Amino acid sequence: MLSSLACGDLELNIMHPNGMPTLVPSPGLEQRLDWRLHKQSEPTRKGRNSEPETDKSPLPPLAMHLHVHYLETLPTLLDALSACQSGLEDLRLWISTDTSAKADSITKTLLQSPIAEQARSTEVRVCPNRGRNLGPLLQHLWPELQQEALVLHLHGKRSLETDIGEAWLAQLLKRLLPDGKTIQALRQRFHKDPQLGLVMPQPPELIRPYLNWGNNFELAHQLLKPLDRRLHRDAVLMFPAGGMFWARPAALAPLTQCFQSLQELPPEPLPIDGSSLHAMERVVAHACEASGHLWQLFCENPSAPSTTGPTTISVLKPQTETFEQATALLAAHLRQQDEQLQCAQLNLDRCTQQLESAEATIQQLITTTEELNKLNNTMASSRTWKLRRLLKRLVRAKT
Repeated sequence: MLSSLACGDLELNIMHPNGMPTLVPSPGLEQRLDWRLHKQSEPTRKGRNSEPETDKSPLPPLAMHLHVHYLETLPTLLDALSACQSGLEDLRLWISTDTSAKADSITKTLLQSPIAEQARSTEVRVCPNRGRNLGPLLQHLWPELQQEALVLHLHGKRSLETDIGEAWLAQLLKRLLPDGKTIQALRQRFHKDPQLGLVMPQPPELIRPYLNWGNNFELAHQLLKPLDRRLHRDAVLMFPAGGMFWARPAALAPLTQCFQSLQELPPEPLPIDGSSLHAMERVVAHACEASGHLWQLFCENPSAPSTTGPTTISVLKPQTETFEQATALLAAHLRQQDEQLQCAQLNLDRCTQQLESAEATIQQLITTTEELNKLNNTMASSRTWKLRRLLKRLVRAKT
């Protein structure tokens, strides 16, 4: 099933059955939006992946927020962090969950975790089960987290509606936490580049069909009103699908304004799509731009592009010409599909007529056969009667 149409460096996502078509970056453009290539002017000599530059200058503290609703995901999160332990120095660890029993279990697990042992401080906090991972981040822990220099936000991602949750979580962690050296380089980039506000994981291939507004555009439009920002239907959509990212708190501050504008967080269970939290997830990059910062991606295997092109794009600026071209391609595609359907319908009608004609012919042959069988039976009966009478006469004549 076709999920998107290519239009230059962008794609028109048409997967959602009810939502509008959505412009999203192509995988090739996403590669150019990787934070490691933002200031790189030429590829490496061997043409291989770019190695992030690191130095030994001290880094500002790192705040890490893990939201753990599903306890079975905690070992996966801690294992991914342990693999990058050398890049997570000067760490403050915050973990949120929704019950005291879970908090006790998490605390016991942390006793055997090298990451918790390395952290300067660790706090496990119980929060209401509303807002999923964004509620604790933007509401309950925000008074503390907003004072930090850099925040890594992770959570025990699961997808109850599909069977891709485990693979999705693994791929997001692989992008956001590749190795200690890269994490050190990323922290240095945030430290040295005050414009960088947000780094999101490149969307895994298995969720690309779901990169669209869905039923959330109008909700998102309402959420951005406190920021005096307008959403454009013909702008590019890019968001941290899965809800995990590296961020400077100042770049998330507008998002907290949007969050506070909600009168009430929706109760669980949430619908598959079309809730205020689905809309909130889709405006993370918009909030970053509204704060005056830039956002970049964290790709799994970034490679220096062979051609020149943009290394930043905006989710707030309309791409009217590209959107018109993409919708024209969609219209042409739909016309082609319509012509194919009409041709298929015509062939089906002809086949149906031929089958009906063949069925009538077969029925006529059956009727004729039945009539012939009746006639044969009648004739056979008549000959038998005449032979019997003849035999009786012959017998009488002999006697």
